[in-house]
Amino acid sequence: MVRNVNGLVLLTGEAPELALAELEGALDSMGQPVRVSYCRGQVVILDAPPPPGLAPRLGFSHFSGTVYEMTGASLDKIASGARSYMERTAPLSSLSWIVKVVGGGDGVLKPSDIFNTVEQQARDMGRMVRHRDPDITLFIIVHEEAFIGRVLETSSRTSAMSRRGSRMPFNRPVIMDPRLARVMVNLAGLPPGSTILDPFLGPAGLAIEAADLGLKVVGIEKDPRIHRGALSNIEHVGLSDMIIARNADSKMLRSYPWTGELPVFDGIITDPPFGRSAATHGQDTGALLSDVLVETAELVKEGAPLVIDAPDPEHIRKVPGYILKKELSLRIHKSMTRYIGVLERR
Repeated sequence: MVRNVNGLVLLTGEAPELALAELEGALDSMGQPVRVSYCRGQVVILDAPPPPGLAPRLGFSHFSGTVYEMTGASLDKIASGARSYMERTAPLSSLSWIVKVVGGGDGVLKPSDIFNTVEQQARDMGRMVRHRDPDITLFIIVHEEAFIGRVLETSSRTSAMSRRGSRMPFNRPVIMDPRLARVMVNLAGLPPGSTILDPFLGPAGLAIEAADLGLKVVGIEKDPRIHRGALSNIEHVGLSDMIIARNADSKMLRSYPWTGELPVFDGIITDPPFGRSAATHGQDTGALLSDVLVETAELVKEGAPLVIDAPDPEHIRKVPGYILKKELSLRIHKSMTRYIGVLERR
């Protein structure tokens, strides 16, 4: 039995390598010395308690918390650990718990068995059980061993769902899922207050998540109709003070008279158009991306991050003026995989 293992983050299980990279980028963006100690599937152990605000900013996580015990993955040992933890909590506080079996255990351990055992145990101890708005929420996560502790924060899945394309004033088939958009923003590792460029603004899905995480955004959209739609989406979520949306061609960005008013950007985070529904105007996605990044090179700080996704990994492996730091992927369905690159300006 191990106690005081510090922080824990439970990932969603989607694209494990991408989710872990997002978590590490989020810790960097928050300026925290906290680091990942080790990762076992969806379970990530941190070397210190998770910083406030971590779980709500992540796209691919369930919650963050602090670990009280790490014990064997049997029902008896889990029950003993949960009882020990409940004995240490304030006696008048109401309790609930989250149970996840994400692998390991004795092969027949069911979440319902754990849940019911702990509930009966709590009632036998005279504890108040309240599964809606409890004072304290415990977690019991079973992988190869069992982790027992307290949930501190949960992810903002409901909030993110409210910003899905179908719930926005202007929707397009190619609008990025807000959870994936948050992942891309976190991968950049930029602190709040940084200013980024999105040269392929589209309906502003990615820009909205970046602004929600505290970044200032300048977005460029060539199509006047889509630009108007982006403005309506930005206004709908109340982020007009964080996002400047321009109707312009990113391949000719430096030719516009207002370019001199633009800041030197701390980074670029963007979702270039690809797929049958995207407006590439007949140009290959890789060539379009290269043209835009060459055009915007002088507007970006040396060492600044570039986070992009593409349908072909070659589009992120040879980007002029940038060094590829990480190559990640996310399978959308059997005929589409997004390749996500985290690069650095030379």
